[in-house]
Amino acid sequence: MPASPELADMWPVLDKLERDTGVRLDLDYRATNDVGDLPVDGRHDYDLAWLSSDRYLRLKLKESGRTGARPPLSTAVMRSPVVIGLTRDVAQRLRQQVPGGRLSWADIADAAATGTIRFGMADPRHSGSGLAALVGVATAAAGTGSALRPSDVSCDRLRGFRSGQSLTADTSRNLIDAFVAGGRKANALITYESELLALNRSGRLPQPLEIVYAADGTVLSDYPLLLLDDGRRAAYDRVVEWLTHDDHQREIMRRTLRRPVSPSVRREAELSVPLANALYFPDDLAVVERLITDYGDPRRPAADQVVFLLDFSSSMRGGRTASLRAAFAGLSGADSSPTAKFARFHQGERLTVVRFGDSVLGERTVTVHGPGDLRALDAFIAPTTTTGPPPCGPRSTTATARLLRPSAKTLGGPCPSC
Repeated sequence: MPASPELADMWPVLDKLERDTGVRLDLDYRATNDVGDLPVDGRHDYDLAWLSSDRYLRLKLKESGRTGARPPLSTAVMRSPVVIGLTRDVAQRLRQQVPGGRLSWADIADAAATGTIRFGMADPRHSGSGLAALVGVATAAAGTGSALRPSDVSCDRLRGFRSGQSLTADTSRNLIDAFVAGGRKANALITYESELLALNRSGRLPQPLEIVYAADGTVLSDYPLLLLDDGRRAAYDRVVEWLTHDDHQREIMRRTLRRPVSPSVRREAELSVPLANALYFPDDLAVVERLITDYGDPRRPAADQVVFLLDFSSSMRGGRTASLRAAFAGLSGADSSPTAKFARFHQGERLTVVRFGDSVLGERTVTVHGPGDLRALDAFIAPTTTTGPPPCGPRSTTATARLLRPSAKTLGGPCPSC
């Protein structure tokens, strides 16, 4: 049966299951999201499937519209949230900057944009952990507290976060190996709690990673066992009954460091950390696919250019010019609100600022490598001289909206003659 690769740690438990039930589970390890089409197209010989999450699979099935298509019977076996592992020095530095020391996805995105965090995350196009992490970050960026809607998917909110990704792999298992082998290439990992706890126990790192449970919520995977062939229902029921028995739930917890689904099983100390709000997975396949497309291939750098047209015409004198500069300063990091942390300028971003009145007053382009580059742009927009009437046409009154492809954005007041 197809299974998420991280389930390789279950083989001692499955040997015992076969002895007790007579049912042998042969796991065919495949990236979680790549299994998504199996029940939809019907071209498979599998009886069961065991994935970290079946949410993406169910959305694919729902979208297929195939006659008689229905979700397969599914039973959660264990749970693990997607969390962040930070090296000790980075964790300490970030916690000192946040009141109460509770880090959020917004704080992680902000640190990624400034280059403080260089993280590894599995490819969300293939990996269940990568997709769950991406959904978690995007949901926190939307700030609605509900499942993502089409209007909530805005690639500009994730570009700062995306700029901090320095490591990826198709599966969380391969990601862990790449992180260990990569030395100082990354100082953070975003993956399942169980994977990070196991890595910390393994002795493969110079020092354990500090695990962060994002204050603004996390996506929880529940490792469901799926029945794909109704003719195997009796065997499926025996396996489910065995796996969810309290004694076996304890064994699974000890071996895999995943949280038991049985409420009567006492959690190990490492798994007793309370979780923040659970973030909802989108119920619309189009939303998920657009999110994946906007994020792009994590193996390729996201080199963005933004062109700002700043209105320095006479109508901008006084408060309007001050508001324009404040908005630009907010994008440079002065605004510490969660929304602004997802929208700020980020490392490697190429910024072009054009000041205009009745004609072009000046132009400056920088690539952001550090605070000095942003100070140079701030000095460029500092002059108070305004000139002439503004050209007619609609313009934004805020600098918080950002373009991520070579284009232009006008920041200023409305044209009084229009």
